Amino acid sequence: MVGIRCAWLVLLLVWGAACAGARTPEPQDPATREAAAAFLANPAYTHAALSPDGRWIAAILDGAPPSLFAKEVNGDALRLLLRLDQPGSRVLEVGWSGRERIVLRFDAPDRERRGRARRIHAMAVHPDRPPTVRSDRLPSETLWDVPFSAQGETKVLHWLPEDEEHVIEQRYDASVGGVSVGRVHVRSGVWTEIAPARPGLLAWFTDASGAVRAATGRGPQGHERLVLVRGSAQEEFESLVDTDDLRVADLGFAGFDADPGRIFVRTSEDTGRQAVYPLDLESLERGSAVVTDPEFDVAAGYVESAEGGLVAVEVERDRPGLQFLDADAAAAQAAIDAAFPHTTNRVVSRDASGRQQLVEVAGDRSPPAFYLLRAGLGEMEFLYEALPDVSADRLAETRAVSFPTRDGNTLHGYLTLPRGERGPLPVIVIAHGGPSARVSWGWDATVQFLADRGFAVFQPNFGGSTGYGRAVEQRGWRQWGRRIQDDVDDGVDWLIESGIAAPGRVGIYGRGFGGYVALASALREPSRFRAVASFGGLTDLRALVDAPREYVNLDPNGPVYGTLPSDLELLEVISPAHQAERMRVPVLLGHGTKDPFVDVAQTQRLARALEAAGRPPELFLYRGALDVFLEAEQRIDFHMRLARFFEAHLRAVEPL
Repeated sequence: MVGIRCAWLVLLLVWGAACAGARTPEPQDPATREAAAAFLANPAYTHAALSPDGRWIAAILDGAPPSLFAKEVNGDALRLLLRLDQPGSRVLEVGWSGRERIVLRFDAPDRERRGRARRIHAMAVHPDRPPTVRSDRLPSETLWDVPFSAQGETKVLHWLPEDEEHVIEQRYDASVGGVSVGRVHVRSGVWTEIAPARPGLLAWFTDASGAVRAATGRGPQGHERLVLVRGSAQEEFESLVDTDDLRVADLGFAGFDADPGRIFVRTSEDTGRQAVYPLDLESLERGSAVVTDPEFDVAAGYVESAEGGLVAVEVERDRPGLQFLDADAAAAQAAIDAAFPHTTNRVVSRDASGRQQLVEVAGDRSPPAFYLLRAGLGEMEFLYEALPDVSADRLAETRAVSFPTRDGNTLHGYLTLPRGERGPLPVIVIAHGGPSARVSWGWDATVQFLADRGFAVFQPNFGGSTGYGRAVEQRGWRQWGRRIQDDVDDGVDWLIESGIAAPGRVGIYGRGFGGYVALASALREPSRFRAVASFGGLTDLRALVDAPREYVNLDPNGPVYGTLPSDLELLEVISPAHQAERMRVPVLLGHGTKDPFVDVAQTQRLARALEAAGRPPELFLYRGALDVFLEAEQRIDFHMRLARFFEAHLRAVEPL
């Protein structure tokens, strides 16, 4: 069976290469594949969750196919409950509705809609009866579909641990252009609406009891804005701003308070960086900041106590960190961090009493692992390791760096050098997606795989990146292919001047918007980047206006202000698919045929243009893949080809 699967994959890849007029790739080196598999295989265990009574742990076990299992906390036997044997299924979340019912949220191909559907599946764990392993295509306790949309996320907002029959869920309504929220009966899938969708409304929030009490939207200037709020489930929502007028300064949601008369909000209005403030719900006045940082934004994530009070928020400096408002919670986290001082350690699940907690431990040289922490014992019990085949002595340190820009600013990023190497080295720049996102310190399988192959990896947080204040984020607004490219170029120049990068041996790679950044780099002088690679990248920005469905999640702070003729002309100037004759370096292109965000036509259009210009790329189309790889074989195959592409072009030193 394995041989048949691999043969089919090779045929598909040959077809992808032929589409671009490129030569058929040589067979892959078994040693390279073994290394790639260790880093890039599906994690052995994911999505661990404790039952409210603390008796059970549920998680996903990787396999062919992956399976949902439950294990008693004090036992060793795994009770397999469900196999996700529909090809292309992707687990999104695992949680508990009551003490014995596991709720699994995943998405899967939807043949009727020719797309994907979010699905929710509830399975009961009966402690005194042997489990029955079932397929997700067979009758089950419950299985209900939710239409998939890339614009707004359908997700469980609250598991209602005291309610055996229901969860709180939000759903995106494409006909309205916003999300609604409702109570779902987990055995029948019956939805009872709590609050309807409104245009521009993209997220709801529940307090610790499960009451739906706030909602936010995002306006045309990219600002998050608190739209609806109430003090309790018995009160009416108060509208703070009309969703048709979200151009006001940002005021995002940060958390609830134990006092129902106030909540916490985030805004950069006062300092230019996101900080957390209390908001009185009667007067709607903000108090003084309770969490702030002079250099970095306070992140959107937050941690609340069982009583509903905000206890900590994420402040991501050079490494992720929590800033606490509660002394007891700070002491508990300090004890965990003392046991694992070189990783990011987060409680991902706890029982209803809080006496048992699941802790995920991960870092730049530590693939994710799960531990069980029991109150009063003072030590953590190892449970699962995500990537057991990764050898620690092959992993490289990732460190935070900063670099100057041509206009006198300083930007930040991360640098990973191969073990034992100092430079000058062949360097691969990895451009992040988004564009409203950032690179964070931590485990990155792609970075570690490329460093293991002897490359230094540079990940710049260029203009448009979040986390460093409003000025850095706005620096990239409407600057696609222009100032964003300047920032990337400045980072490379700094690497060369610092003796880290070998001139003429720098490549660049990205996914999604990062793919666009990589490809746009090839439109400039070829002396800086010798090879360019993209997976699922944007190539034709004009199509965002002419056929917006090809990129359904276009950031409002995109390349231009509107659709004036001058805007359309600029779009063509900064679009790789319209400027293929200017791309004079080798190009590798990959794309998932079911990518819900960037249509595969974007990559195919550039491949045809490059072939017409006499510079055919290496092209690989992965059938059924999304913006990420669901199948480990496809993920491993692409990264092997990516590594060999850069090895072929960055090891050489002859001038272009």
